[in-house]
Parts: sequence; structure tokens; C-alpha cells
Amino acid sequence: MDDRSMMFPATDRTRIRFGLGALDQLGLAVDEVAETAGAGRILVLSGRRGSHKPWLAKVDAAMAGRRCLNVENTVANPTPESIAPILEVARDWRAEMIVAVGGGSTLDTAKVVAALVNAGCSVEQALVQGRTCPALPVVAVPTTGGTGSEVTPYATVWEPATRLKHSFADTDLYPAAAVVDPDTLLSAPASALAVGGLDALCHAMEGAWSVNSTDESSDQGVAAAGLLATNLLPLVAEPANPVFREAVMRAATLAGLCIATGQTTVSHAVSYPLTLLYDLLHGHACALTLGALTRFNARTSESDCNDPRGSARVRAIIARLVSALGAETAEDADRVITGMIRGLGLPTYDQCSVDPVILSTEAVRYARFRNNPRAMSPAQVSDLLSRLVVPDQRKENAK
Repeated sequence: MDDRSMMFPATDRTRIRFGLGALDQLGLAVDEVAETAGAGRILVLSGRRGSHKPWLAKVDAAMAGRRCLNVENTVANPTPESIAPILEVARDWRAEMIVAVGGGSTLDTAKVVAALVNAGCSVEQALVQGRTCPALPVVAVPTTGGTGSEVTPYATVWEPATRLKHSFADTDLYPAAAVVDPDTLLSAPASALAVGGLDALCHAMEGAWSVNSTDESSDQGVAAAGLLATNLLPLVAEPANPVFREAVMRAATLAGLCIATGQTTVSHAVSYPLTLLYDLLHGHACALTLGALTRFNARTSESDCNDPRGSARVRAIIARLVSALGAETAEDADRVITGMIRGLGLPTYDQCSVDPVILSTEAVRYARFRNNPRAMSPAQVSDLLSRLVVPDQRKENAK
């Protein structure tokens, strides 16, 4: 295991084991959590198993000899309907802790199950009335470099019928332990690496400039943005390179720590209807407006500053993010982000057939919208989206 796991801050929330080969420490992590919680019956929730995931042998070895029940989560973007059968299995098994191995959808599903297994209510009921029982402990093993769910107190549930994205949020949803091994990225397809990395970039930047940020969380976001700007495209081109895998996985975890404090802002708020209404993958949907939002927030003044610490702090954080991306101005940063989207083989916003008025109407329904450091009205969102074209085209239009 990489001893640079010590670079992550000490926390009483999640014990992080990070580095190439960290899965060798999974058994120890499970032992520590089980002993603390007095847990013996373990639900092991993973994504689809298969021979293309050779690192699963380490998971199986770590869990050998324990009272375990293996369950697969095969649904992306968890819904009440996809979570319900797993919740029923966990209740029937009388699970006392959960080991979650997979991408963000699997980790979020595990957190919701952990929160509700002893609550006696359905997911739908909990979304309306909340819950009163403490969550089971979770050991999280992320296998995509993106969501950061292994270190956050959030669990996402999508509800297509109502066109809403919900978030369970509570301190007991922090995983008790996270085992983050960049070798798990070896089984991830290029598309998952791409959208996961873009999601992490949005976490890093939005979390850093959020009105809820702290100096520490902003530092984490800036560091993560720099790692992703340098390593994401090379990783997708050369996934076998351990240096790129380690850097992107580290960035995703740092970005997760960043939003655990700061949460996200407008790019995420706009992304939810982009996913629910237009079926765009989450990380891609978030990144489509990130460059434009960077330019918008870079112009924060005292008259429209939403952060009580003042506009100078907002502009200073954005200047650090711009520099981390290897750019000199917010406009240059927009070009860098657009170049990353293009370089990953994904369409830019102007290549997507979407309705800016619908997007702005839907986006303002989310609390994340109000975390933005510069105040923004629905009309401004619609105007920003209507004018959103790639930077090179803006230059042509100005001629």
C-alpha cells in the first residue's frame, strides 16, 4: 500500500487506506469496523462481477471465512425501485454492516440500505418523512475515479417519474472506512474513466468555490483540479499506467473530501435535469457548464456576492483553480475544460440538443443551486445557457 495515504487529513469520519495495493488491507479494515460496531453479519454489495475484474479476487480473499452474503448491484443511477430488493435482502439477512465495492451507484445504494435496514420504512417513505434509526457501518471500496462517495455523507437517489434527484445526507452516512486502490481502475472502460474524472473535476472546482467551503476544503479542491488537469486525459489514453491511475484516484478522493464540506453548486444543479430529461451521463452533464460557470463566478463583485466572506475571497479561490488547470484567466480555464471534454470524445454543450429554459427552471429547484458564490437568478441561468458555445466559436462570433 502507498504510504502517501497519510497525505489525506486525519478524520473521525472515515479511515482512508489509499494506494496501489490498498486492497491487501481490506480484511484489516473490515476487522476494525466489525470490532468497533460489534458486527458479524456482513452484506457484500458489488457491481457486476466478472473475469474482467481480477482485483475481485482480493475482495473475496479478504471476506473468506466471514459470515457474508454477496449481492450484486446492476443498476446505474439508483432509484427507489432498484434499491428496494437489495434493502429487502439486507433485512432478511439481518445485516450488521456492509462492504460496498463498486462505482458511485453501488456505494450510494449501499449507504441508503445501511440507513434504512433497521428503519422499517421504504425508500419512498424515507425520502418524505426521514428516518430515525442510525445507519449500519459501511466499508467503501470505490472502483471508479469520480464520485468520491467513499468519503462523503451523501447518497443519491434518482426519481425519474418526478424528474427529481434526491440526496440522503447525514453524518452517519460517512463510510466508517474507505479502501481506495487505483488498481481497481484497470477494469474500468474508457467511458467510465472519462465521465468519472469529469465528475471529480466538477466536485473539486464547485466544492472549492462553494459558499460552504472552508480553507481546508478549498485547498483539497484546488489540489484535485490540478491532478485531474494533468492526468485525466493521459489515463484514458494509457489506463495501464500506474502513475496516472494513482493521480486520478487521489484526485477523486480529495474532491470527495472537498464536497463533503462544501457541497456542489450550479453546474451540478443544471446536470440533474440534463441526466433526467436528456439521458446524459452524470459527470459529462456536470462538466458541460463548468467552464461557463467559472467565467461567471470570476466576475463576482460585492454587489452580487453570495458568500459572506466577500467577493475577494471568491475571486482568489477561482484564480487558484484557474492556475491549477494550467490557465491564466477564467476564459483560458474555460478553453482547458472544453478541451478536456473534446479530448475525451464527448460532445460539448452546443452539440447537445437541450432547452435552456427548461434546464434553468429545473435547476433552481435544487439546494445546490444556492451554494454558488455569485448570486444567480433563473433568468441569468437561462441566459448563460443560451449563450453557451465553445470558446473557439465565441472568438469567431466576435469577429
